[in-house]
Amino acid sequence: MNTDILEKASEVASILKLISHEGRLKTLCFLIDGKKSVSELQEYTSLSQSQISQYLKAFELNNIVISSTKGKWHYYKICSAEMVKLLKSLQKIYCSN
Repeated sequence: MNTDILEKASEVASILKLISHEGRLKTLCFLIDGKKSVSELQEYTSLSQSQISQYLKAFELNNIVISSTKGKWHYYKICSAEMVKLLKSLQKIYCSN
């Protein structure tokens, strides 16, 4: 029996809970391709700026994304290799033609 999952179950459950919302999942899926501004994410997802900002704040608090500033724009990108792998696996399962 794999005891690693017993040790990691709480951490994995927290991550799955974080991405289990459609808007948060959409936001992360668009960040797979590289850094994006809130305006770009708003355009791609059709979510409000405040929703996206809330999602990004939660992702930052959970060390999933990091932000950088260029001029007056804030850009966000995924910094968690595990999250990228998880999202790419989900895309492969659900988004393949």
